[in-house]
Amino acid sequence: MSHRIRIIAVFCALSAVRALAAQRPPADLSPPRSALWTEIRAVNDSMEAAFNRGDLIGVARFYADDAKLAGGGGSVVDGRAAIDRYWTNMAKPKQWKLEVIAVGGSSALAYESGRSRLTRIAANGQDHTSVVDFVVIWRRQPNGALRIAMDLY
Repeated sequence: MSHRIRIIAVFCALSAVRALAAQRPPADLSPPRSALWTEIRAVNDSMEAAFNRGDLIGVARFYADDAKLAGGGGSVVDGRAAIDRYWTNMAKPKQWKLEVIAVGGSSALAYESGRSRLTRIAANGQDHTSVVDFVVIWRRQPNGALRIAMDLY
C-alpha cells in the first residue's frame, strides 16, 4: 500500500471514530441522563435523515401538535398547521446536522441545548448554511415518543 493510500485510510478511520464518538453521551452523565441523551440523539438523527432526503413534512412530525417554534425573526410559529407550513415552505433543503451539547430534565419533559447547521440551496444556486444555537423542550407523548413542545433558536 502506498504512503498516500495509508494516510487516506488513517484519515478515514479517524473520521469514523470521531463520528461514532459524537453519537455517544459524555462519560460523566448519570445513567438516566445518559439514556435521555442517547434517546434525544437518536430522534435528532431521524430528524436529520428526514430533512436530508427532502421529507420536510416528516421533520414537522417531530413536533407536538401544540408546539411552538420561535426563531431569530421574532415571530412565533404556533401549532400543527403553522409548523407544517414553516417546514414545507423551506426552499431547496440540502443538509442538516444537529449537535447535542447538553440535555436535562426528566424522561417526561426534557430539554436539549445544541447547535444546528442547516444548509439549503439559495436562489443564486449557492449553498447557504445557517449555524444557530438552540434550546428544545421535549415532551413525552401518550404513545411514548418524544416530540418537540418548544423550539427556540
